[in-house]
Amino acid sequence: MTRLFVIGNGFDMAHGLKTSFMDFKTYVINRIKKSEDDEEKEKVKDVYLILNLTEISYNLFYYTQESEVSNDWNHFENILAHIGTLNNENRFVKDDLFKDDLLKLDVLKDLLKIFTEWINSIEVSSNKYSNIFKNDDIFLNFNYTETLEKNYKSIIQTNNINHIHTIKDGTNQFYHYGHDRDFNEVIKSPKLNNRMVNLFGINTKKDVENIIKKEDQFFEELKSKEINEIYFWGFSLSEVDKLYIKKIIKDNTNTIEKVFLCKHQFEKNDREYYYDFLKNYNLENKLESFNDHLIDNKTMKPFKRFISAIVFCIFVYQGVRMILGLNEVVKSKNGSMN
Repeated sequence: MTRLFVIGNGFDMAHGLKTSFMDFKTYVINRIKKSEDDEEKEKVKDVYLILNLTEISYNLFYYTQESEVSNDWNHFENILAHIGTLNNENRFVKDDLFKDDLLKLDVLKDLLKIFTEWINSIEVSSNKYSNIFKNDDIFLNFNYTETLEKNYKSIIQTNNINHIHTIKDGTNQFYHYGHDRDFNEVIKSPKLNNRMVNLFGINTKKDVENIIKKEDQFFEELKSKEINEIYFWGFSLSEVDKLYIKKIIKDNTNTIEKVFLCKHQFEKNDREYYYDFLKNYNLENKLESFNDHLIDNKTMKPFKRFISAIVFCIFVYQGVRMILGLNEVVKSKNGSMN
């Protein structure tokens, strides 16, 4: 039985990691407050302004309200496409609020730099863990953290984990993120540099097709191992990342027996979303939930100590009985000799 786990940000958050889009924004704000270099502070401010204004535009576009509803990580990627919606009709764009110099590609480099620093600052050790994994499980990990490697190293094989959006170049790591929107059409706005808006949109697009080509060996190995079960844990199945899953399902259609969605998502609206997606491959009736309950080490430690104490007492008791038994044997032998 070959099992594939598709891991998303919900997995990290369930383990107590601070990896939401809100956590990232908080990190950026703290960087602004702590920066002692004026030039550096201005760069970080520009990054925050880009994030904040495009988030507002995203929220208005989808929900027509001002409340923040884009806390999920897939929303971070989606909002990067919404700088183009900041046009003259958007009441949040007033005068020169969005200056042309803010749209320079240097901002994207600064965003990637700050994003990378944030990922590296996240504490991945967790007191929580799951008993669901087996030694030969395969993982397609959309997260940038090493939560699996650090917390399950005694259970799973690290060479079975593919961090699809992490690029390793020697000692350095770079990350893929972005939206799936095409920017072929011209964004028109009298208040913005239209060429720069489109250029910004193009450069924040995630080239999933190219990533799949580069990871061809991984997908071929999945196909050769004949995947029987797919487990989705904390994975949002966003439009930009659907191509990966479509590729896996098409390659393994004849061998997939069951598809599991973590209970937390299954009991929310995600169940219907996954159901509709799987319907395209006649797999909708194979969708089930799996128990994503995590055991807390803090609450388990007293119990483990209690069990250890009992085991120790049993060991001592058996040892004493053995010694006493040997003494009786010795006495018996001495008595018979006399």
